[in-house]
Amino acid sequence: MEFVSYRKPVTYSFTVSLPAYLFTIPILLEATSDLEGTDEWIAITSSALSSNQMQDLRNFSLLSLYCAGFWREIFGGTNQSSVDDLVKTLDKTSDSVLWNALRSGLADRIADLSIRDNIDVRSVDSSELTTVLGMVRKQRVLRGAIKRESDTDIDNIRNLLESAALVRDLLSRVMRMTSTLISDRIESDLNIIRQAVANHQRRSYPSQMSSAFEEITGRHLPEAIEQPLSMVDRVVFTPVRYIGPYFLYSRIGSTLYIAIEAHTSSPQVDQRVIAALYPPMKALADANRLQMVNLLALGEMNVSEIAQAVGVSHSTASRHLSLLAASGLVSVRREVNSKIYELDRKRWIEMIGRIERVSRV
Repeated sequence: MEFVSYRKPVTYSFTVSLPAYLFTIPILLEATSDLEGTDEWIAITSSALSSNQMQDLRNFSLLSLYCAGFWREIFGGTNQSSVDDLVKTLDKTSDSVLWNALRSGLADRIADLSIRDNIDVRSVDSSELTTVLGMVRKQRVLRGAIKRESDTDIDNIRNLLESAALVRDLLSRVMRMTSTLISDRIESDLNIIRQAVANHQRRSYPSQMSSAFEEITGRHLPEAIEQPLSMVDRVVFTPVRYIGPYFLYSRIGSTLYIAIEAHTSSPQVDQRVIAALYPPMKALADANRLQMVNLLALGEMNVSEIAQAVGVSHSTASRHLSLLAASGLVSVRREVNSKIYELDRKRWIEMIGRIERVSRV
């Protein structure tokens, strides 16, 4: 299969990836308070974890954000068939391989964020590394990151980047904790993921990347991955569980990996319609967001105006609006120090048409 993307074709595929399934879960567990629309199991499980477990999840999530794809480079995509296989792979991985995977991931993230490209992350000292991580944090904030990392977070990432032994211990704890949490559902989840891959492989998607991405994921192609997409010649979609309307991506060299929800590929109905409807319908399943949509139907507004009108905090309004924007129902533009939101009326018309099609199934 090939996408026609920008000036060159991009080969794409779908694959079952045990590492993607296993490591998406801790990232979701850590981010539960900032995300809405993920599986209920994620929220329930997260609330029962200890503070030490949550800190491990936080550190792992930070490494995944700042060192794109580092664990994929260690574990590969499809060579392991069980959690025990992953543990054995980690045990056999040398400190130098771990170190190189982390630094390569950081270099890829720097490139993705269009930070100046003359930084050699393999030779920077501790102080310079802190500066580099600060630059990544700044760019993430400018690009609308849901949550800003604290100075303590940056210190924790730096400490991990300077010690392969600490990273090895962290990965081992996270793998064992996650496998324990999903011990009663691993096989059924993997069956869902395998079926999702088979369903996608049977389908024919448009050659244009933006159109194909929308049909595969149910979302419009986000600006966040346009930069890494321009740097790759291969895209690998890895269905996972519990991610809901969100997706995770990481770039390793010339390959872009995108984790998507496995349940959107069921063959029972017109899945192109269902996949496209899933994010906006999830986004509308909240009273506050419905009020915000009602306000935006009257005209564009900024976050402060919406927060005051709905009676919620600025951060809560921002989180709700981010989900509406991610679903495609609302568009956003930045003006000076504020974001201006308005309904994307074209997307609403498309959604209404899809609802009509579903109601006739």
